Amino acid sequence: MFEVLRIISAVLPAAALWAASLGRASGGISVQRRNRLVTGAAWTSLAASTLSAILAIGASPLAANIGGHWFNAGVYIDNLSVVMLMLVSFLAVLITRYSVSYLGGHPRQDQFMTWLARTIAAVLTLVVVGNLLLFTLAWALMSLCLHQLLTFNGDRPAAILAARKKFIVSRCGDLCLIAALIISYYAFGTWQFQPLFAAVHAGLHSGSTNMIAWLLVVAACLKSAQFPFHSWLPDTMETPTPVSALMHAGIINAGGFLLIRFAPLLAQCPTPLMVLAVAGIATTLTGSLAMMTQTNIKRQLAYSTVAQMGFMMLECGLGAFGLALLHLVAHGLYKSHAFLSSGSTVKNAPIMQFRRVYRHHHFAADLAALAAAVVLLGIGVGMALHGSIQASNFPLLEAAAISWCLLVWRAIAGRYSRGAVTRWVAGFALIVAAYPLLAGVSALIIDGNHLVTGVGAVKALPAQSWTLSAVIGIVLLVMGLFQWHVISGRKPAFMRSVYVHALSGFYIGIIANRFTAWVWSMADGFLKSAQPSSQGHATQISPLY
Repeated sequence: MFEVLRIISAVLPAAALWAASLGRASGGISVQRRNRLVTGAAWTSLAASTLSAILAIGASPLAANIGGHWFNAGVYIDNLSVVMLMLVSFLAVLITRYSVSYLGGHPRQDQFMTWLARTIAAVLTLVVVGNLLLFTLAWALMSLCLHQLLTFNGDRPAAILAARKKFIVSRCGDLCLIAALIISYYAFGTWQFQPLFAAVHAGLHSGSTNMIAWLLVVAACLKSAQFPFHSWLPDTMETPTPVSALMHAGIINAGGFLLIRFAPLLAQCPTPLMVLAVAGIATTLTGSLAMMTQTNIKRQLAYSTVAQMGFMMLECGLGAFGLALLHLVAHGLYKSHAFLSSGSTVKNAPIMQFRRVYRHHHFAADLAALAAAVVLLGIGVGMALHGSIQASNFPLLEAAAISWCLLVWRAIAGRYSRGAVTRWVAGFALIVAAYPLLAGVSALIIDGNHLVTGVGAVKALPAQSWTLSAVIGIVLLVMGLFQWHVISGRKPAFMRSVYVHALSGFYIGIIANRFTAWVWSMADGFLKSAQPSSQGHATQISPLY
């Protein structure tokens, strides 16, 4: 009975939203009733997810299989599934409720709410499925439903172009997952998660395992907008704000979830993880530089998401899957709030706040930041001599140190009152105290997922060379220096040229736009040539949206 209740509470969130989206959009049901159905399903999803989290306390991962050998509609309920159910369901409540007011009176609100419910339902399905076949189907379905939301404003060419770029990148990611599905079944005779992880842990078919890992890494990079396939994400700002919140807070994290879900397999393949770390740091560099130069608040948030996803890929590439899970949850909560409040932020913020530059107390701020850097460097050297720092730990610790130095500089250089400085210090001290605890809880969540299968390889970080860690550290240092120049108002000649190129997104979007236009023209031409003519006249074909 306990296991049945766990299964029902895990499946109910997706089932409720699928049920709320039934029926033809913009027909057969009133807009008010559709809104109530979708928001009610979101609240039901949150309640069921909360119950699932309570039932998961102290329980082992549960795999329930329904079906036969060729098709098995099974679910896999573990700590990771429960955390993601809670996150997605909570975001669903916020976004659906916001959408009711945001699109109030819109003639196509019924259609929007229908596809919004289907998109969230596909994400919830992705979280609880128990095999690679259903995982791939939910992955593709989530992208196709999102495409309907991205093209909601079909009269805006920029929105259509961005959706087409996203469509091409997503289909490439789908192909990678389909290839991984085929190879896993050919090598292991199954696509169920538990026996697959157990076979990988036993060292069976190491060559096939490495190929599957490569395909999963590529799929995750394509889904999470990694460089140079990231330009579609900042260009989707023509969509309604709830879509941006859902995409940046939930769907874009699917790449990180994919890597965390298959952490037992990826931990056996250090080479794909090393390449993933390099791709992540390249994305972090380009995304953060572009983010600091944007003047449009939504594009700034979009490039911030690109940089955050790059850092999440870096964490997974270094084997810090528990830290990546904490990053995923924190980013989802922060970015949903940032997008949903972006309009009121622009309206309520004083105009001088955007023009303010830290012109005061530069000398004192520089000395304080330098002192903080010296202290942190001394601590790092001491930990290295003690043997507490490994090569894979160095980039993450350096990122934390750079963030601390920048925060110290901001606190001294900004004209803050005594009360504001006190609140800032107290808040930062609380974060510093809570972060190790949260990181430990995330690591326990990842380790607890493998109590049934006995897979414990995730606990050991893959071996990384100090050369790779040093390169990543240099890139992080460059980003820190660039941000320091931006916030301080100091722009040397070489920084101005970098600023101009970063403002244009390093021109990756221009290349992607031309490639997308070429692909779509080829596809339209192929369909028109394949369409049979009627009475000597070619039948008009609607463009591919």
